[in-house]
Amino acid sequence: MPDRRATLTAAARFGSERAEPSCEKQIRVLFLIGTLEIGGAEKQLVEIASGLDRRRFAATVCCLSNGGPLAGALAAAGVPTITVGFFSGRAARRMNSARSPLWRRTRWIVDTVLAGLALPAALVRLLRVIRASRPDVLHGMLFHAYVLGAFAGVLTRVPVVVASRRSLSIFKTRRPLYRAAERLANRWTDLIVANSEAVRLDTIRSEKLSPERVSVVHNGIDPFRYSGIDSVLRRTLDLGDRPTAIVIANFLPYKDHAGFITAWAAVCCEFETACALLVGDGPLRAALEEQVRSLGLLRNIRFLGLRRDVPDLLAAADLLVHPSLEEGFSNAILEAMAAGRPVVATDVGGNAEAVCDGRTGWLVPARDTAALTHAILRTLRDPACAQTMGAAGRARVVQQFQMTTMVEKYEATYSALLSARSKAAR
Repeated sequence: MPDRRATLTAAARFGSERAEPSCEKQIRVLFLIGTLEIGGAEKQLVEIASGLDRRRFAATVCCLSNGGPLAGALAAAGVPTITVGFFSGRAARRMNSARSPLWRRTRWIVDTVLAGLALPAALVRLLRVIRASRPDVLHGMLFHAYVLGAFAGVLTRVPVVVASRRSLSIFKTRRPLYRAAERLANRWTDLIVANSEAVRLDTIRSEKLSPERVSVVHNGIDPFRYSGIDSVLRRTLDLGDRPTAIVIANFLPYKDHAGFITAWAAVCCEFETACALLVGDGPLRAALEEQVRSLGLLRNIRFLGLRRDVPDLLAAADLLVHPSLEEGFSNAILEAMAAGRPVVATDVGGNAEAVCDGRTGWLVPARDTAALTHAILRTLRDPACAQTMGAAGRARVVQQFQMTTMVEKYEATYSALLSARSKAAR
């Protein structure tokens, strides 16, 4: 088998150039991901698969689970979707709904055993899907997808295997089996694409990779989805002229909603009618709702659940707050900037690559409730400055983080890798 790393040097230097395809036929790209639930990586995959130039690329999405709500967006874009059925998502829902830690642990063990028993058949289905699709490029998104994708890619002789890194490596710190599987998968991966420079540097350090093996393609969005929106949600939500912040993130520990709620309680001491909109869902929702009740903030914080009308919600808010303890590169921040809203975010991961501190928003240290409170108050006290920051943020997204730019960089990456592979074979 040819050395898979022979293609890396040329592909990692694609920069902003668009490499020409190595042949006239369409390049078949098979995207592999765990689920199609609503999430940052999942939404970005939909954008990439839907945005590839149909004259040069043919995209297919393979979902390890039984899909999710974003499958409809792929179908509307004419992108075929295949499900393998490794897991159905029931395990996560059971874990989240369990009333006690003992039940959660028991259900996790049961579901893990059942998943292990079903694994061989699911692997066979995955290999059959890849052989039937005959992809030129196999692109795995998120941990399970890029690990399985590397193994399946080498077994089915896929010419090029690409893996995405979309978060910092903290979640693997106490999981030696994850790191071992990842190191093995990296041997059969041609290129790793990080969604921020912070993630790239973290990947190189934590996985002990040479720098040329990891490139960066920042997330991208369509800024014009977030412009000229005359939102009626302020009336629907009965916000009136109340100062309004929005947090768009699922209720997971590292998103630190608890820290935000504590800061918001301090904000409400000055702005008594202020309202925070929490958009998302997750295992910590019940605990966060209890925190809100205990602080007497039921009139000041609203849990909106999962929403598909994020542009309208951003139009209804005065600023976005992103209190995360770790981050790869936040789609929510880009969306807020595209909507012309100032951003208050923690200075973690790739946040500083999106937010220009003091120009498009404010960056504060993670876990620093006092600093977070001060930045929010500073924004609410000066609406004129907040409006200027929002306009600067939108201009930054238009200039640097458009979806079309992101898609073009992925097209160039796939083409360069295939061209290098073809030359190496010759």
